[in-house]
Amino acid sequence: MNRTKREPVAPIRPSARDPISQWLDVFTRLLGLPDVERQRIRDELEDHLRNRVDDLMILGMPEVEAVCKAVAELGETADLAKRFKAAHHSPNRRFLMPTVLTAVAGTALAISVFNLGSSGIPPGSNQQAIAALQAQPEAEHGSPEDHRLDFDIPAGTLGEAFERLAESADVQMFVHWDSFADWGITPDTEIPIIPAKGLEMVKVKQFLDSVLGLEEPYRIAGRFEDGLVEIATQDYFDRRDSVTAYYDLSDLVPADHPLEYTDEGETIRRVITETIEPEIWASPSGSSRRAGPGGYGRIAIIGSQMTIKAPERIQRQVTEFIEKLKQAQRQLDRASEYEAQQAREALEAERVAELERLASMKEQFAKELENLTSELDSINMQYWEARYSVEAMERRYNTSEDEAESAEILPELIAARARLESIDTERGVMKERFDTVLHRIQQVESQWIGRQY
Repeated sequence: MNRTKREPVAPIRPSARDPISQWLDVFTRLLGLPDVERQRIRDELEDHLRNRVDDLMILGMPEVEAVCKAVAELGETADLAKRFKAAHHSPNRRFLMPTVLTAVAGTALAISVFNLGSSGIPPGSNQQAIAALQAQPEAEHGSPEDHRLDFDIPAGTLGEAFERLAESADVQMFVHWDSFADWGITPDTEIPIIPAKGLEMVKVKQFLDSVLGLEEPYRIAGRFEDGLVEIATQDYFDRRDSVTAYYDLSDLVPADHPLEYTDEGETIRRVITETIEPEIWASPSGSSRRAGPGGYGRIAIIGSQMTIKAPERIQRQVTEFIEKLKQAQRQLDRASEYEAQQAREALEAERVAELERLASMKEQFAKELENLTSELDSINMQYWEARYSVEAMERRYNTSEDEAESAEILPELIAARARLESIDTERGVMKERFDTVLHRIQQVESQWIGRQY
């Protein structure tokens, strides 16, 4: 028997978005690729996911578990995104954030979109309390939650059913009927017989949600403490138990790029509000994204600190999301540092190899210069001997008064002059070679000094 909200206010129902489509929306948006490429990737992944879910459901797995498993089987989402983005530009650390968000978006979706539990932790007020909640179970309502009924709930009023359940669990019960008022549900609301024998309270609650037509976040929820069970809608407890928590995100961006002034801050806000129970979040301007219930969660980013006001069960999911985000960033930082170290080692190896090459060249040029010095000394000696010989012949020729003697000296003088000219030419070529090799040695020494530091 489904109940509708009494007039004149129209009932407000949370949207039931397809979780696969929701994950794909976030994933493809974070890819940062052209629209045509993103649509191609989306179609490919959607076809894979839906076929996989069908296969798992045929094997008997419930749909929610099948969707969770299909998403998880994609593996590391960051690696998946990296393959798709390989043909595009390689961003610096600032723009690694979308990739990091992609790496944890699937996990955040599995934590939140498919989460059927509810929190029973009393409200707190600081970050330490939120961190401590991670070690606690998602639902902790005490013995009434585990109590099994030994009877079927007869047809009658909802108030009578709650009284019978309280008696069976031997607890006192208080129902916040005002939280159900917008749905036209009162203590006198009639319900049909519910086959509850042998079932735990949590299963009975699901039956009641079904017959009353309640959907998240307005399903029946309970809080158990000191022998008293409080009953209200999940939305009521979420609003009552909302706490403010502070998250330091400075590890995710360079110090000179606070999240408040970058696109990454808005990206983090969008991923949280679109994957962790979207119906509870207010719009960035502060107004509710929906009229009426919902829209009470708030996110503000100042500098690189994010402040969130939300129920503790949401804070636990956000804490886990942020931690996974930081883990992914640390992995990227380690990979980046490893690549930088590899580059430094490669440059050092190149520098050492260049120094060795320059040292080898200098050694070769030094040997060549040594040989040229020896050859130049030898040819200089030949030059001066030839020159002295020519000068002596010229003196004999010029001072000879005997024509026959002069005629005999002249051919020798011509030959000596030719030899002197040849030696002088060879000596000039050798000097040029010497100067060239000396200059090359000076160049190599200059390069070697430059590579040393």
